Amino acid sequence: MQTLENLLNQGWGYHARESERLAGELEAVTGTPPELLVSFVHLAVHTVGEHLGDWPRAYALGRRILHGHEANGQTAPAWSRLYVAATLAADGVGAADLELTALSVADAPVASLLAMRLHLAEALVSTGRTAEAGRIYRLALDVTKSAGPTAALDRAVAVASNNMAWAMYELPTRSHDEDTLMSHAANASLAAWRRCGSWINEALALYLSARVAHARGDAASALDLADTGLQLIAANDRRPFDTARFHLLRATILTALNDPAGRAQALSDADAAGEQIAFQDLKEQYAAERAQLCRLT
Repeated sequence: MQTLENLLNQGWGYHARESERLAGELEAVTGTPPELLVSFVHLAVHTVGEHLGDWPRAYALGRRILHGHEANGQTAPAWSRLYVAATLAADGVGAADLELTALSVADAPVASLLAMRLHLAEALVSTGRTAEAGRIYRLALDVTKSAGPTAALDRAVAVASNNMAWAMYELPTRSHDEDTLMSHAANASLAAWRRCGSWINEALALYLSARVAHARGDAASALDLADTGLQLIAANDRRPFDTARFHLLRATILTALNDPAGRAQALSDADAAGEQIAFQDLKEQYAAERAQLCRLT
């Protein structure tokens, strides 16, 4: 089990750049203990379905792993995640079976149902079906409002909206409607994290919202969101990596605003925070992002 745990933990580190390798490793797994079902199915569906675009393969892998297991309150999210693969693999009956199985054991059935719809919208973005994703996403959010706020529902909205906004942000090009959907998802994620998350969740959501505002050409809002994020960190605890990234983002925005002095100060502040980063992988990520900024400007 320890080997499988390592695979599931480490797989997220290379799932995007080595998707086929990870898919093969996951397919080589012959059995999964109940406590790892949720992690396994989440990683498998995301890697094979969203990154490789092979939903029948993701669905088949998930079904094999869940075979012989019974859903309960702890493992229900595995059935929920596989519902998305079944839907996009065009097995409507299988999707309904997975959905109802998850709902039959869920502690919060309404939150679970809406989370499945939000996960589906998120997956549709990865397949290029952004118009369909937008329709499902907006309808799901409308239902969450009428269902009334709960911590479980807020978290489902926060996570799915965050993932959806980043997926939209990373598209090579976006239409006006896609830009609007991206902004809507980022705003929904920030609002939901403010209701149910920690200050760190809020800070990361502010960073996303600032990136999205800048991508949409709203430099003033982007700068305000970045400043709010920095103030939030300063009021709570040291987060040198996140602080450095906020300052890098400010430098990018100030470049767009034709403020060379402000850009220089933001880069200096970013480097000061970057020197305090303790972990080597984060140091390298900061260096890469700084170098990219300098190449672009």
